[in-house]
Order: sequence, then C-alpha cells, then structure tokens
Amino acid sequence: MDYTSEFIEHGYSELGSIIPQAYCAKILNTVHDTRKFDSSLFFDEAEFERLNPDAFNKNPRPGSNVLEHFPEELNVVERNEQLVDLLTKLLGPHYNIFRKKLVCGMPERKLPKWILDRISGMPSNNLAHFVKPEFTDITYFYGIDFHQDIVDWKDRRSDFLTVYVYLDEVGETDAPLFVVPDSQLLGANCFPHDLEPLNTNNSLWRYRSDDGKSLEVCHHVMTGGAGHVACWHPLMLHGTGPDLSDHPRLSLRYLIERDPDGGPYGIDIANDLINGPLETPEPRKDLDRRGLAVVQNNHLYELSRTTH
Repeated sequence: MDYTSEFIEHGYSELGSIIPQAYCAKILNTVHDTRKFDSSLFFDEAEFERLNPDAFNKNPRPGSNVLEHFPEELNVVERNEQLVDLLTKLLGPHYNIFRKKLVCGMPERKLPKWILDRISGMPSNNLAHFVKPEFTDITYFYGIDFHQDIVDWKDRRSDFLTVYVYLDEVGETDAPLFVVPDSQLLGANCFPHDLEPLNTNNSLWRYRSDDGKSLEVCHHVMTGGAGHVACWHPLMLHGTGPDLSDHPRLSLRYLIERDPDGGPYGIDIANDLINGPLETPEPRKDLDRRGLAVVQNNHLYELSRTTH
C-alpha cells in the first residue's frame, strides 16, 4: 500500500494496528485508575445550573493534560518507523507536533439523563462544560457530526494533518470514526456541513460546498484493533456517532504541522488538487459566544440510531 499517494489523492491513510498493544494497554489501564468513566465525571444538575459554565478553556492544555504522564508510551507512538516515514513524506523532515490529547467517546448509558436530554441530536457534543475541573485533562465527546479539523482554526491555512490512534479495539458500536475520503476536494467550508443522503443506508452522500459546488462521496467506518492508526487532511470530513457500548472509546489525537522550509511535500501536492479555499474566516456557526450549541441536526446521530 502506498500510503503517501492514498493521502494525496483521497485525503486519508489508514495504517492499521502498527502500535504495540502493550503500550496501548498501559495507557488505558493507568487512565482507568485515575477515574471512573461514569456520572462521577460530571457536575450534578443543580451545581451545573448554579455555576452556569461556558465551554471555553475546558479541554486538555499544558499542566492539565493526562498525556503528560506517558512520555515513554508516546515516544513509542511518535517514533514508530512506519508513521515517521509517512509524516516525513507528507509534511517534511522537520514536522512539528503542536497538539496532542486523549479523546474519550463517552458511553451513552454512562451519561446522566439530564445531560442526554440537553445534547441529543446536537451537531457537536464536546462535553467539556459539564465536566468537573479536575477531569478536564481529557476531551470527552458524545459524538460529533461530519466536520473538518480546520473547524478550530479560523483563517489558518491547511498546512497540518491529524493522526488518530485507537487504544483499544473499536467495533461498530464503540463510536468508530466515520471518514469521508475525497471530501477535502471541495476545500474549507463552514460547519455544520451540507450533506444529503443518496441511498437507503446513507453510505453515499451529496456534499455541497459553501460556494455551490457539489460532490458525491461515500463514508467509511473505521473499525480496528488496539494500536490502529490513521491520518487525514484537515479538510476531510469525519465524525463519530454516540458510543453505544458499555465502555469508553479512548484514543490519541495528534495535530501535526508542515515543516516550514523546503518542499513541496505531500500536503502541498494534496492541497494543489483541492478546488476550493484552504482556509476559512468562519469555520463554524453552531456555537454561541460562550461556546454552547445553538444548532440542532446531526447526520451521524441519526445514522447510528437507524443502524444499531
């Protein structure tokens, strides 16, 4: 498999389970020793109403990032020969990891009902503002609709990519990633995105850009074992439905930017194929000024409900 060409042409490469399971298990076991992935993570409803928190500055950050406790394990991931080779071809020899965090897909059955009542069907369910401060060293999600990773980066050029590592086996009910190869070809667009299902099982979509172009695309459900690695372009659509299992789906998420010198590298060649902008002044319109959701409608929430 030529992973570099696959990324350039389709915006996505899936390397498989290339990280040794023992290192994944050590991270999982240690994290599980620090907390229970249940209602104890969250404010109770009365306290939440009294505090009325916004959603800003609640995600992992320097000094409050659980991954700071795993330098040995992360070194194994970040120096994996196959991954380093791909990143060097795509981003250049001096690529830079500028964000890393642990992402948790929270099991639906472990969420308090009052939280579920507030978030069901919303396009982006980052649970940050419901989480007690001592547990915000991890990002917790209850699904997120198809989006681009440029969504967090107003006016930033698409000069980076995402690397994602499953730490445990992920099946169809464990909030697997839904990825949409080729969707990056329409450029940077505002979230939520304009998607229309074209067949009965919703695997084929009509995707329309903000400037009126359209493309037929198919999603791929990324299941895999512990240590399963994939990377994608910041403009490729992807997301997850709710975790319908009885345990959290824990994964590593990296954002890695291009070497500022030299090239062209794979990311530059991929960008040359895109028929649309490589950045956007308005990456999302689903949140208010406090970072709270104001838009309803979630394709992946509905799709998960009809298929499981």
